[in-house]
Amino acid sequence: MNRRLAIVLPAVFLFVVVLALFWPATSFSLLQYDDDIFLIHNPIVFNGWSWHSLVDAFTSLHADRHMYTPLHWVSYLLDNLFFGASALHPWGFHFTNILLHACNAVLLFVFLRLCTRQTLPALLAAALWALHPLRVESVAWATERKDVLSTLFALLSILFYLQAWGRGRPARDGDQETPPPSLTPHSSLLAPRKGCLWLALTAFVAGLLSKPMLVTLPFFFLLLDVWPLRRISLNRLSRGLLRPVAEKIPFFVLSFAFAALTRVLQSGATGEVPLGERLLCLPANYFFYLSRTFVPHNLSPMVMGLVVPRNAIPWIALLFLLLACAIWFGRTRLPGVFVGVLAFAGLLFPVSGIIPIGSCLVADRYSYLPSIGLALALADLLCRWPRSPGWRPYLLPAFAIAVLVPCAVATARLLPAWKNDDAFYARVSSVFSHHFAVENHNFYRAVFSEGDFAKADAIADSLLATRPANAYSILNKTLCLSQLDSSETALAFLESHPIHEAWNTLKDVVEMQYAILFVETGAPDKAVPHVENYLEYALFEPKTAEQGHSLAMWVYASAGMPERALEHAHRISALSNATELVPEHFFHSYTMLWHMGFHRQALPHFLELADTSSNPSLLNNIAWLLATTPGSPCPPDKAVAIAAKALALQPGHPVIQDTRAVALAFAGRFGEAIDIEQSVAAFLRESTASDAPTMLAHVEKRLELFRQSKPFTENASTLILHAP
Repeated sequence: MNRRLAIVLPAVFLFVVVLALFWPATSFSLLQYDDDIFLIHNPIVFNGWSWHSLVDAFTSLHADRHMYTPLHWVSYLLDNLFFGASALHPWGFHFTNILLHACNAVLLFVFLRLCTRQTLPALLAAALWALHPLRVESVAWATERKDVLSTLFALLSILFYLQAWGRGRPARDGDQETPPPSLTPHSSLLAPRKGCLWLALTAFVAGLLSKPMLVTLPFFFLLLDVWPLRRISLNRLSRGLLRPVAEKIPFFVLSFAFAALTRVLQSGATGEVPLGERLLCLPANYFFYLSRTFVPHNLSPMVMGLVVPRNAIPWIALLFLLLACAIWFGRTRLPGVFVGVLAFAGLLFPVSGIIPIGSCLVADRYSYLPSIGLALALADLLCRWPRSPGWRPYLLPAFAIAVLVPCAVATARLLPAWKNDDAFYARVSSVFSHHFAVENHNFYRAVFSEGDFAKADAIADSLLATRPANAYSILNKTLCLSQLDSSETALAFLESHPIHEAWNTLKDVVEMQYAILFVETGAPDKAVPHVENYLEYALFEPKTAEQGHSLAMWVYASAGMPERALEHAHRISALSNATELVPEHFFHSYTMLWHMGFHRQALPHFLELADTSSNPSLLNNIAWLLATTPGSPCPPDKAVAIAAKALALQPGHPVIQDTRAVALAFAGRFGEAIDIEQSVAAFLRESTASDAPTMLAHVEKRLELFRQSKPFTENASTLILHAP
């Protein structure tokens, strides 16, 4: 068989298998777990492709503002440009993740083939890496585009580096496979292909601009100098190490710069963990990834606490020490294993817990890039076993049946855990039955999807009983008391319960609750320092920033400080030119209260605003918000009256008619609601407006609900607050 064809056919086969296995993820929704910050409410994504957005991706921080990843954002903009990807139609986001993962599998196969010069072992090792269930989190989660994109550039950089030193040429022995090179030093330090080195550096920069986890990649290049390049001899490091290190100075400088930048940006994301605690957890964290690689059982999108008991950590450290000794003494016989295991340890180091970055100590997605080192080690082992050539034809079916098929099945079963929020938290709950994030999800589902504060209060009490000092426990109970009792009771509870757990990630919510409750209990002067703290801790992205300033504007106005209120109004795009504040300017402030679950506190403000306003658009938004929120405390006749007032100011407007129908259904007057919606639908069918078909589809869905005597509900505050 032609040598090129012998490589191309397995690569195509691997690409198709990986694409097919992960294809179901193209139908998945976006999650309210980081997808909301990175995709759903991120202006650079939902505003779509433009040259301005392209420039903005490189000149500004986006989403959580704790990492500089411009190519990450550019990739989403390209999804929007070519696939029409959006929060409502996320197919393109998922498809690109799957496509990049399939490309990474092929690039890894090519890399392993270059290192081992044997096709079958390289194919098996690359397939195991690509089909392993640990890959699911990085591929099925749209937000984790950083993993698949940065690894694409990392593998390209690695391949260009190998090409630069001549290892890209195929073996010149016909179709016969040659054994892997040994650790004997290279016969001469040949001059590199400078063009390939520049391409390697360019791909490395692109990888860093996708995810700075690649900062240890230059050390992997040094390992490749040991094997398969044989430019460094481990027996003569003092004489052969200086030149390879000096050649990589540009790589190391870039690594240091991106590491420093990331550390500065991440300093505000999480609290500092003492160095001793980080060192203690290091063996446990490495054990977490190795154990899940060899036994991928009970994988979970979230991991709670240490993965092993503390008293087991010394034994794990001893086990790793023995393993390191074995690998060192076997470095000559198994050079690929030696290099691969060290590559795994080095590439994992930035997220091993030794450097406090991010809010997750360990996560399946962190294994995506480092596991290529384990794939290299496996490929080297498969090259040397079985020894008898007669057994070689049976290697593929045996390995596939024993390893690849079970891994693919496990991946297919795990994949649906990322289908939607309910599936996501159901998976977490199946592994960690008392995970606080699951309880918190159930709480927010009861509040915002069902409007059932009594149910939410029972969940809050349960969480409070098990974790009395946890911020989620206290904040959830405070919210329930504010709705089921009074603002005074809620404030007294919040002040009497100190928060110790999860404080760093919820400072903004704590301060926000204090600010709201102090204003609502008649002490706005006490709310001022809390809203200032809130502005310091929160504001991840532009729309969230505007929400924060709208809250501050309301607090300062309530405290009799109109100048300060106007300062914050000018930080809101719609009010940037305001010379004085009028009641209508506080609509978003009240919507912010409503959005955070403070319905009883926001309702009087909305009703007062509706009584005084003659703005049909504003009245329409108020009526829609009050009538569509699950469990809305608004008297139904009030919502109907507000919608009627808006319609009287702008008769026949189809959007306001739709709102009036929704308000009537909220009041249980389904017959009237159906009549109005049918007339709106008839109008839209004849309309030539570009958005008429989309609105018609929504109206027809509401008609079906009304015919079943069901009101229409949605979290309209989210749509209002994040509208472009």
